[in-house]
Amino acid sequence: MSDFLPLAQSLTVALKVLQMYTATHPRSQESLAAAHANLERWLAEQERLQFIISGSKAFVDGQVQDPKNPHIGTLVRLIAERGVSGFNFERGVTPEELLAFLHGFVIKPAKLEEQGGFEALLQASGVTHIRVSQTRYQEVVAGEETGAGDKAPAFAPAPPAPAPKPSLKALQEALMAAMARGTARSSSGTSGSAAGASISGAGGGNESGSPGGMFEDGGLEDSGLGPADLSSLGSLAEDLGIGDGMPTPGQLGTLREALMSLTPEAQLSLLASLGSLPADPSGLALGMKALAGEILASATSALLAKGTSWVQLRGPIQDLLRPLADRDLMLRTLSAHLHVTGQDASQIPAILRHLEWEALSLEAKLLKVLEGGHLFELSLEQRLAFLRELLDLRRFDAFLSIQEVLLETLRGDLSDLRLKAIQTLAGLSRWAQAPGLPPGSEGPLSEALRAHFAWEPDPPIHRWTTEALETVLAAMIHRGEFGSVIADLQELEGLCAFMEEQQPWRTDALAKLQGALQRTDFLDLAIAQIFTMKREDMIQEVHPYLELLGDPMVRRLVVRLGEEADRTRRGRLVEVVRSVGSISVPALKDALTSPAWFLVRNALTLLSDIGDAGCIPAILPLLGHPEPRVRRTAVRALWKLGGPVAEPHLLAHMKETDAETMQEILFALGQLRSEGSLPQVTALAQDKRVLERLRIQALDTLGHIASPKALPILLECMRRKGLFNAGEPPAIRMAAAKALAALGTPEASAALQKAADSAPPGEERDTFRRLLDRSVAP
Repeated sequence: MSDFLPLAQSLTVALKVLQMYTATHPRSQESLAAAHANLERWLAEQERLQFIISGSKAFVDGQVQDPKNPHIGTLVRLIAERGVSGFNFERGVTPEELLAFLHGFVIKPAKLEEQGGFEALLQASGVTHIRVSQTRYQEVVAGEETGAGDKAPAFAPAPPAPAPKPSLKALQEALMAAMARGTARSSSGTSGSAAGASISGAGGGNESGSPGGMFEDGGLEDSGLGPADLSSLGSLAEDLGIGDGMPTPGQLGTLREALMSLTPEAQLSLLASLGSLPADPSGLALGMKALAGEILASATSALLAKGTSWVQLRGPIQDLLRPLADRDLMLRTLSAHLHVTGQDASQIPAILRHLEWEALSLEAKLLKVLEGGHLFELSLEQRLAFLRELLDLRRFDAFLSIQEVLLETLRGDLSDLRLKAIQTLAGLSRWAQAPGLPPGSEGPLSEALRAHFAWEPDPPIHRWTTEALETVLAAMIHRGEFGSVIADLQELEGLCAFMEEQQPWRTDALAKLQGALQRTDFLDLAIAQIFTMKREDMIQEVHPYLELLGDPMVRRLVVRLGEEADRTRRGRLVEVVRSVGSISVPALKDALTSPAWFLVRNALTLLSDIGDAGCIPAILPLLGHPEPRVRRTAVRALWKLGGPVAEPHLLAHMKETDAETMQEILFALGQLRSEGSLPQVTALAQDKRVLERLRIQALDTLGHIASPKALPILLECMRRKGLFNAGEPPAIRMAAAKALAALGTPEASAALQKAADSAPPGEERDTFRRLLDRSVAP
């Protein structure tokens, strides 16, 4: 539109004069009046004038201007330098308002930004008919692709009168439907939007300090929204009259009103999804991107006002800006808007630095860090992300060079740099366990951390050192390097003991570090290694570590013993607990009350080996346990630990227990040589109503007791079947003969000789004679 050129010329002339003279100088007054007159003539024909820039291009009411015109070029440059995208002039502009507007270009950009930006200047000057525009136009030339992936023709001439636009409600409903489609697609895991991409930003995240995307953990996850699907908005745009060129101001106004009616979360969701806009008509993508800056400023301001933190906002905003070429301008616009609203804009420079850093190649980053001293100008997340990238790419030399810078800084005098260095090292140390640090990294790292632990004078910095050391120790345990863990802890104790001034907070930190080894996660790391070690290495490697940890380690071993389903692994756990000895007794006694019968049985077995008489009160109730295997093991533990003290308790359970447990009791009474149990045992040996194997066990017990008082009963059981008596079966006669041989008295030997002489030839007589020979052998 060539009619704008005279106005552009008069504005640039007035500005040059104001730069040379004061506002009250006649030359200034004359040039200001000429510019105001041209502006009034323009606004007499239409209610407003919109001047917008995009890159090196300028648009007046949506129409591209000649970029080669020096006056147009001057206005584009001045506007871009001040971080705005354009201005709206409305009918009624006064000379005073125009003077205030031109004064904004006289002030240096940096000074203007300190004052809150152009918008704050206009407001402070009481200007109501000139407003900063947040609309952005993006030129799409023939053959180039838009951010939506479409190909659009060059700027088209202004379309004819637009078709009647649909109602604002219809447009709003279409946008909300797009949100719903995107959310459904995102929940099914098929979203193609960039909104879900993981980025490196502030606040939380994975090992490398990279949080999730906008709609993942660490972002705006409470919004319930996913990235929008804008692919179906093409027909609605055509109804609105939008073609392949830049939308008219009226069309942009309709789009703006619909977008501004959305919630701030929905606005960010939409901005993150501009890549899903349809290829036709391409003007829709141009219009949406033209409004992106204004929508971003509005959404960010609203979310900050609601209490959303910059920690949550940084990642999403970086996601939005990453694909945009004019992100610098958008950030300056956002900064100006936040200054005007009195909100925190301090994170804007950090976001810009983050995006600029991301855009560098790996080699350029290395150059800045190693030769340009740029390492500590990066955020913690960026430092960790860069180191992780080097680690993943196996650029170990570069990784070690940066680690050396960090370790050297850790020894320096500047506390702020030491804090940045130890925070980075604490993050870096998390990779010692997985995926593993480069060769030559962990040794110097661990040594430097131990030295720093002993001398760092600042408690807030020292807390990071403790955290880093804890992580390194965990990695050593994970690899089964128990001896190194013990040595490192002993070195830390020695270093702290030789401090001239004992500081309670340092002592507490050491106790915290030692206590960390007793946490469940650390104990399980050690147990995992125990399963993989050779038996011959157990005593040398594991036993000292178990003794160092003491009761907490044993209790965890016992818990795992009750949980482990694999028999072989349970056996390994039993071996380890037994190897610790008496340290295990309290935990094993507590395990006797477990509902898991096999744990109770294993605990009884272990106590019978390493316990003492003090365990008897805890064992006695288990003689009546519902599981027979536990009862039998309890009998065994009781007589092993209690000796004669166990006798009355065993006798008390003879009449009310099962056959297998009865056999175990009889064996125990025999081992104890319990003469006090003769009445019960002899009665059982004679009772033909009980199972034969119980009678045989009773006779064997009598043989172990070896009391002459049992001779009559044994002789009775030796009787053969006769004409007038039932006699005893061969198995009972054989068991009684063995018991007689065990007595070793002359009477027993004579009885056994008589039985051998009277027995018919055969196996029984041969057995009696062998028993007799053994009983009289010297």
